[in-house]
Amino acid sequence: MRLVIAVLLGLSLGVLQSPSQVAFKIADPELIPEGIAYDPQTKTFFVGSTYKRKIVAVDAAGNARDFTKEAQDGVYGFVGLRVDAPRRTLWAVSSNAGGTMPARGLDKTCLGCSIVTRYDIDSGKLQKKYALPNTDAPHFLNDIAIAPSGDAYITDTMTGSVYRIMRATDTLERWVNVGAQVYPNGIDITPGGSVLFVATEAGLRRIDVKTGVISAISRNVGSIDGLYFHRGSLIAIQPFEEFRKLARFRLTPALDGVAGIDTLEASHAAFRQPTTGVIVGEDFYYIANAQLQAFRAMHAAGAIRRAEAR
Repeated sequence: MRLVIAVLLGLSLGVLQSPSQVAFKIADPELIPEGIAYDPQTKTFFVGSTYKRKIVAVDAAGNARDFTKEAQDGVYGFVGLRVDAPRRTLWAVSSNAGGTMPARGLDKTCLGCSIVTRYDIDSGKLQKKYALPNTDAPHFLNDIAIAPSGDAYITDTMTGSVYRIMRATDTLERWVNVGAQVYPNGIDITPGGSVLFVATEAGLRRIDVKTGVISAISRNVGSIDGLYFHRGSLIAIQPFEEFRKLARFRLTPALDGVAGIDTLEASHAAFRQPTTGVIVGEDFYYIANAQLQAFRAMHAAGAIRRAEAR
């Protein structure tokens, strides 16, 4: 698989090539991208902005346009995105984390609130909005995975839970608790839809979709943001300085353990907090320079300046 970085890089997961190559750039220094998804039918990438609270669509030629406008539909800062191509749907998660994830125009009236939005890919129209208030506890809905059935699974980093939206009920509901203070983040599902994998601060977790039974398949392997299942392995983006790399966790045949770990990319010159990616065929495209940590520091200091957008 080819690993690719907004800067968006690409890298082949088949014949491994290093370093990753630049796929395209979005020339907006205040975008602060976090989530990315891809529609194979229109060959369009979708990139979510935490700060500007909008989604940008990038076509095959690298031309960018607003898919949603800033703060449209009352969203918070965008994090996880996924495309359900057969149903022509773009799923998007947005959350209000206050100063830890600056988002323009948000105040503290709903700190710890989250929203899942579902858009028609072809028209851009909002299909439905699922709100999660902070009345019971502060939440941070983060990343999302879509099953072949169209059911959606979303991590809640703050409460340690996984939420779901079943097509049959079309309601956001808490499903399972992964554990206290393990901060679930990246999530993906097998092509058959039987097993979910979740990245936590305590290691990788496996969830049986039918029973909801959770099992640990690794110990702490460092912080993981984006997590993606590919041919019996998990592709993981590890964004922070001591673990800033792309790794492949080769799973056992039963998908219940880690048989080995490969480093796919490390210390790339464009890395400024890589976040999430998307698998396109045998290629992996990922956001290399979200720059959230640096932007957060500038925001706290009251000195938002032009960040490098490569």
